[in-house]
Amino acid sequence: MINGISYLFKLCWKYKKSSIVYLTLESICKAFLPLLLIVFPKILLDELFGSQRMNLLIIYVVILIIVTVFGNQLADFFHTRYFIKKMEVSNIFYLKVDEKLMNVELRCMEDPDFLDLRYKAERFMNADGYGFGGILDKAANLISHIIVLLGIVGVIVTLSPIIVLVFVAIIGLNAFMDSKVKKMNIKLDLERPKYERKLAYEESICGEYRFAKEVRIYGLKKWVLKKIGTQNKILEDFYAHINNNTLKTKTVANITSGVQLTVTYLYLIHGVINKVFGIGSFTMYLNAINSFTASVTSIMETVMEIRNYSQYYTYLERYLNLPEMKDLGGKIEAAPIEIEFVNVSFCYPGQEKYVLKNLNMKIEKGEKVAVVGENGAGKTTFIKLLLHLYEPTEGKILINGRDFRDISYESYYQLFSVVFQDYMLFAKTLKENVALDKAEQMEDEQIVENLKTSGFGERLATLPNGIQTQIYKEFDESGFEPSGGEGQKIALARAITKQAPFVILDEPTAALDPKAEYEMYQKFHEISKGRSAIFVSHRLASTKFCDKVFVFDNGVLAETGTHDELMENKGKYYELFTLQSQYYI
Repeated sequence: MINGISYLFKLCWKYKKSSIVYLTLESICKAFLPLLLIVFPKILLDELFGSQRMNLLIIYVVILIIVTVFGNQLADFFHTRYFIKKMEVSNIFYLKVDEKLMNVELRCMEDPDFLDLRYKAERFMNADGYGFGGILDKAANLISHIIVLLGIVGVIVTLSPIIVLVFVAIIGLNAFMDSKVKKMNIKLDLERPKYERKLAYEESICGEYRFAKEVRIYGLKKWVLKKIGTQNKILEDFYAHINNNTLKTKTVANITSGVQLTVTYLYLIHGVINKVFGIGSFTMYLNAINSFTASVTSIMETVMEIRNYSQYYTYLERYLNLPEMKDLGGKIEAAPIEIEFVNVSFCYPGQEKYVLKNLNMKIEKGEKVAVVGENGAGKTTFIKLLLHLYEPTEGKILINGRDFRDISYESYYQLFSVVFQDYMLFAKTLKENVALDKAEQMEDEQIVENLKTSGFGERLATLPNGIQTQIYKEFDESGFEPSGGEGQKIALARAITKQAPFVILDEPTAALDPKAEYEMYQKFHEISKGRSAIFVSHRLASTKFCDKVFVFDNGVLAETGTHDELMENKGKYYELFTLQSQYYI
């Protein structure tokens, strides 16, 4: 519990010390006002039932009003300032979390355990809906309650120390029951994230555009709603179990509360009747006893809440310590490059089956190669290894004879321009999608030229705002929705714009019609002129434009050679090419 609070305290102190100062001052104000409202009514009532001096009564009331109003205003001021400073810390922290996400190894982002871990870590930071640093806020409230409690105990002890002990015993019983139930609920709560993520996904099928066509065309409404209903039922059972547990503690608390009220009123009435104390003291003690119970209950609840969400601190710690892609290597010159795989094997963590096994291959400087094979042959994994998105399980990858682990990520990624099969466009202008972070530095004419080179020229001419046209309609109703082929041409223009010495086209013709595919092959040499290039495809017509062909089959490199050589060998490549060619003859 202390670790979680300490982490947030250090975070706020590091970036905005004033946030801690404002939080402390707010806590003091919150503690002072309740004590004032317990003691001051006694003074007023004693004067009313005593001397009834009007001038003193007016002074007391004015002081009470001024202190109450000023105290509340001051607490609100400190709270507002703290909230603003805390948000500044929050923005800094979440920028670091976003940076962490972009630095974490790619395999983590594909791992369901990582997604659950991220969800639990965020629950600690947001205290399950209370906002960033909510646990630190609760810790400050806890301090306020303790200060109030100490003041109240000081008042009640003047009545009877035994009463205090009785109430502490009653509250201790409640706390014991509450603690047991909270532990059970925390255990349940830790199982909940995976079901909440599943529900969020099922609900996204209803509301996201990418699913809308399939849902309507295939009449999936009832099917989707049924899936959502199933997930809702699972979560309903969680909440029902938790609430049933909570009901048990509330039942005990209600019974003990009744006992406490009975003891309180009988004892105080007895004191007034026997003239042990007056009406003013009766009111003060009654307020103090009720506040005592409320304060102790609040303290116990706050402690349990802090304990509850502090359970998630371990997940935040694990999340922040996930392995990152560290730039420990040096730079490499962006020149024509040679790539060699030496006994490279890869399998996903926790799995025994190798996706690639004993891969030995070499791509010479300036060479254009095709990587072909059926789905699942290992082509995509090969590209991810080459791009240093995955680390080889065994073997090494050499760039100009140098182990790619010895090259910094920043320098390494400058070597490659890539068009992925599952490329992504952003809801930004066409210019920003092509030039990305260099959009402000690049001339419009160059971007237009690159779009024409990629085959997007004709479509560009129809866009009223040219390269300033917004892609997609999320933020601009006049934006346009590119077709699959158009999107691929934009992604290709992006790769051309980067001007990297090595070009990778991953299934670039997958979304193109035959005419556009033919044009793509014609442009391939132009796009890769003076560079090394890899053309990944399951359409084997592309291989005629390449210097060499690598044929993948079930995770191994089955054949290597030119198109003509492989056709003469009549092996796997010949089988695939012959099978495809019959559809075009």
